[in-house]
Amino acid sequence: DQKSGDFYITDSGNDRIQVFNQNWEFMFYFGGQQKKKKDPSHHPLSKTTSSGWPSGICIDTKDRVLVTDYRLNRIH
Repeated sequence: DQKSGDFYITDSGNDRIQVFNQNWEFMFYFGGQQKKKKDPSHHPLSKTTSSGWPSGICIDTKDRVLVTDYRLNRIH
């Protein structure tokens, strides 16, 4: 994320996206079986449920996080 400097990492083995800050410190994840407690409710993806097999990620010009899902053949 260019504004915050956070890194969004696809974690296909655990069906989730992990988010780290500029110092590579873990912040939270979304997707998977449950949301991590540190997941801020104001985050636009905090209500995202399990995808299937996140395989790619992109943040567009409107700061929307797009996740490609290999197993479900769609973009979240």
